[in-house]
Order: sequence, then structure tokens, then C-alpha cells
Amino acid sequence: MGVMFRLEMNLHDKFDNFEDLLLLNPMDKKSVDKCKKELSTRDFLMDVYPEDVIARFSSSVHNSNRGLHAPPPSMLFKPTRKLIRIMIQANLRWSSKESLEHFLLRFGMLDDPKWHMKQNAGK
Repeated sequence: MGVMFRLEMNLHDKFDNFEDLLLLNPMDKKSVDKCKKELSTRDFLMDVYPEDVIARFSSSVHNSNRGLHAPPPSMLFKPTRKLIRIMIQANLRWSSKESLEHFLLRFGMLDDPKWHMKQNAGK
């Protein structure tokens, strides 16, 4: 399955900024605003998982004895050297000083993706 994901990854379009990936650049204080602007232009059903992809994925899950033949999400990407260098700098600067949760938040990611659902459940 890992080989199939590798074969289906987008290796042609390179990304050189975090905002195109809807992540925050921990070295740029204006990254939040850039990310919000980029997010407002995205449509999940068109850009991330179009309906035909969701239908194939759902069909594969229901027919699990045949194996999973759905394409990987569009977030699998090929970063440029610039983007990798920023990731390395952030790792060297903060990873040993902060908890995993705080470090991931620098990129706008959560250690527990369902965190927001748990916060609303207590209300």
C-alpha cells in the first residue's frame, strides 16, 4: 500500500510555501492571514476530495476484501528546498523546547485532530 501511495503522489507540482498547503509558516508572523486568505478560496469537495474520489473510496471500504484503491489525499506533496529548510529551522529552534502539541501548533496542526470536537462535547 505504501508503494501505491508513492506512485500516486503528486511529484510534479512543487510547493514552496506553507499557505498553499493550508499550513502556517512558523517563521512568518503574517502566515495566519495568508493561510486564511488561501483557505477562503478552497472548496473541500472540489480541491481536496472531489465527489468521484469519495465514491471510489467509499466503495473500496465497503468491498474491503478487494483491497483499498482510493487515491491519496491532495495533501501529499513534494516540497521545495526552501520549504524543507524552514521545516528544519523550526525543528532545530523549537522541537526540544516545546511539547509536541505546541510544536505542531506552530504549523497550524493539532496533535489530536478531533480536539475541537472534544471541546464542544463538554458544553
